[in-house]
Amino acid sequence: MDVTFSLPQAEIDELRRVLRTLGTDVERKVALQALRTAARVGQRAIRQAAPVGTEPMNRKQRRYGRLRDNIRVSVASRKAPEFRVTVNSGRAYWGMFTEFGTVRQPPRPWFTPAFDSAVPAMLQSLIDALGRGVKREAEKQAGVARIRARNRR
Repeated sequence: MDVTFSLPQAEIDELRRVLRTLGTDVERKVALQALRTAARVGQRAIRQAAPVGTEPMNRKQRRYGRLRDNIRVSVASRKAPEFRVTVNSGRAYWGMFTEFGTVRQPPRPWFTPAFDSAVPAMLQSLIDALGRGVKREAEKQAGVARIRARNRR
C-alpha cells in the first residue's frame, strides 16, 4: 500500500528553474531531502492512525512487527525530472486488509484518511525544506566563490 502526491506543473517548473541555477547535483540533493522531510510528516500522521491491537503479539507479528512500526518512507525515483518518495506499510501486508476490507471483514480506512489530513502539513514542510535547502546550497556556493576569489589575489 503506497501513497504518492505531486505538485502542480507550474510550481514544479518554477522550482526547477531555481534549482538548475545551483546545478543538477544540488537539484537532486535538495529535492530529495525536501521530499523525505515532507514524507516523514505524513509518516508520523499515518503511524498515529495505524490500528494497534491490545492482545499480545502473535507469531506473525513477532516476525514482521506491529503495523505502526512498519510505516516506512522510501525513495522510489531519484532520476530527474521525477523525484518520488513513497510512504508505505513496509512488510506489514495485512494493513491493506484493514484499509480496504476482505470478504469477511468490512473496510476500516486508516491510512488514506491520515494521509489526506496530513497533506497540508506535508506541503508546508516541503515548501519550508526546499527554501532552506536552496538557501543553504546557495550560501555554500557563494562561500566557495569568495574563497576562490581570495585565492586568486
